[in-house]
Amino acid sequence: MESKRLLSLDVFRGLAMAAMVLVENPGLDRKEDIYAPLLHADWHTEPITFKDCILPLFLFCMGISLTLSLARRLRSGASRLKIFRKIVLRSFIILALGLFLHFLYYVFYGVMRIPGVLQRLALVYFICGCLFIITSWRTQLVVLLIILIGYWLLLTLVPVPGIGPANLDPDTNLVAWVDRAVFNGYLHPRFKTSDPQGLLGSLSVVSSCLLGMLTGHWLSRNTRPNKKLLGFFIAAVGLIALGRFWGLVFPISRDLWTGSYALYTTGLAMSAWSLCYWLVEVQNFQKWTKPLAAYGTSCIFVFVASHVFDLLLREIRIPTGGQNSIAVHDLIMNVFFSSWLSYPPNASLLFAFCIVLFWLLPLYFMYQKRIYIKV
Repeated sequence: MESKRLLSLDVFRGLAMAAMVLVENPGLDRKEDIYAPLLHADWHTEPITFKDCILPLFLFCMGISLTLSLARRLRSGASRLKIFRKIVLRSFIILALGLFLHFLYYVFYGVMRIPGVLQRLALVYFICGCLFIITSWRTQLVVLLIILIGYWLLLTLVPVPGIGPANLDPDTNLVAWVDRAVFNGYLHPRFKTSDPQGLLGSLSVVSSCLLGMLTGHWLSRNTRPNKKLLGFFIAAVGLIALGRFWGLVFPISRDLWTGSYALYTTGLAMSAWSLCYWLVEVQNFQKWTKPLAAYGTSCIFVFVASHVFDLLLREIRIPTGGQNSIAVHDLIMNVFFSSWLSYPPNASLLFAFCIVLFWLLPLYFMYQKRIYIKV
């Protein structure tokens, strides 16, 4: 572990990772059996949900962490070429892990998907890492504005080939067209005509990470913590207000990752992290932090491991007599949750909480022993 880590960042990243495990592991699969905040909003016809905000939280943390860690390496005397090689290697490993998960789903379900959460994180990390080592914070701010405005113009002004005028409808927008052109046949099986982690949309995702990087630059300034907190608060309120205002003409959409969505969700992330920073770094209130810090220091590991574990629970079956069998996941759900919780969303939520606690046990042990599985 590096000698000087920002504990509040580990805690907040752990909170985002624990929340991701929670929403990705419901006990039941039907939408009617899951509380609405734990589902993605239906396009941009519905207000964004708790689940819609989790990945932006993680990207915000990634931007701060990237700035602090790469700046530390530069100060230690590492060359930019050496840092670039590390960026390439880490991006490749994250990409490979994402493709590995999708290959497992192909083995079990016969459906191969190329885009994904880890694939998108790999691309964003590579772009933002390269921007950090070759540009200043001022240039990064300019790049952020170019991405936000350019993506807006692309989606609202550029005609969609073979379809017609620019639009933001689910199957006929420019993002969906690019996904079909590049990944045709390898898209998310539920959407088929597009992918929620597609290629063109990842351009806008870079803006969320860049906002985290700019936060990291402000955090690195040699100013009093109270002044830093004031800056975080003003920026958070401004981003939320700007995102909501922009959303009147450019809808807040997680599937398209619109600029309004990037600003609004990053503003929410910044406001929540500011509270965490105040509690942990300024007030030195740290007794409660270890469980979340345990999640935050091995987050890629738990993301991959939790998906593999969920897949095994659903595919390993136990005979129940004759030719009948039941998946381990369903057996656990029926015996320990549905049998005494008559309201399905409660049973589903409790199962998800238990999965979060299940992964906390080995992560906390590793954290106590200073064992970190990092990419």
